[in-house]
Amino acid sequence: MSQQINIIKKIEYGLPKALGADRYALKREIIRIRKSVPRSNDSSRGRIEKKLFHLEKQIQASVKKKIRRKENLPEIIYNESLPISAKKEDIIRAISENRVVIISG
Repeated sequence: MSQQINIIKKIEYGLPKALGADRYALKREIIRIRKSVPRSNDSSRGRIEKKLFHLEKQIQASVKKKIRRKENLPEIIYNESLPISAKKEDIIRAISENRVVIISG
């Protein structure tokens, strides 16, 4: 049982690194498994360990997907020939200082 608790703690530690969209379902599954660990007997331990292994793989896949997405973000390129590019810094400052910014032209 303590081995299962250690695996659950390891899984919970990796949870914040997973995609936000996956975290809720993964957390619910952790809670379900955590509730079943204290009342598990020898026959159900194997099933719980299988679920933990599967859950660990899901979190690893989610973390890898998050890293891949972050690495493949497109580079932001400003076309300097456009007139709005000259006001880029003013626009960035206006957006950071105000709730609503209307840009027209």
